[in-house]
Amino acid sequence: MTVNNISQLENYLGIQFNDPSLLISSLTHSSYTSETPNVSMNNERLEFLGDAVLDAAISHLIFNKYPDFTEGQLTIMRSKIVNGSALSQSAKRFGLGDYLLLGKGEDKNGGRTKTSILSSALEALLGAVFIDKGFNVTCDVISNILEYDIDNVVSQTMKDPKTELQEIVQSQTGEVPEYNVVSKTGEGHSTFFISEVIVNGEKYARGEGASKLVSEMEAATQALFKIRDTII
Repeated sequence: MTVNNISQLENYLGIQFNDPSLLISSLTHSSYTSETPNVSMNNERLEFLGDAVLDAAISHLIFNKYPDFTEGQLTIMRSKIVNGSALSQSAKRFGLGDYLLLGKGEDKNGGRTKTSILSSALEALLGAVFIDKGFNVTCDVISNILEYDIDNVVSQTMKDPKTELQEIVQSQTGEVPEYNVVSKTGEGHSTFFISEVIVNGEKYARGEGASKLVSEMEAATQALFKIRDTII
């Protein structure tokens, strides 16, 4: 890792590290330390920290930027933004793989473009920024790096969950989700519904709400959570 490499990456991030060793550690894969006896620090601990910081920062950013979104919409947005595949694509856009310190074997095996290595390195990089600059600056860096991803996810999240679920299920099975009211209690303003969504013949998720539609929307949201979990 040369001074020029460090400067290029810092310029992209819009910051200058007080402790450049943090930046270097965030880019050091375990395969490199295994082959380099005098280097003991890899990016795994920073990745652990960066993962938590990223979750908090994205939650903070989208909570403030989209005050009309529900808790369910915000949760889906966050899961789409921070999953490994999305982070890997973000890392590729600014060439993070070119800065990584990899072992010779990992390098030859295409480690610079591997989803797991790139997403982990990006999280480690954000962990390093957090230690060096604090939460507010890290939020700014994340906003800049992930701006495209956030905007793209917003356009998808603007769809109501029933529509999004139907599009996913139809594309995978050719069928459409079905909704059943499991129970209805109360009258008038005190009415309370529980609905379930059936996906491919399976009772997939339940939702609750003050109307049939609201309970169905919540059931669809919960189904989307399950689908996202299987993808991530």
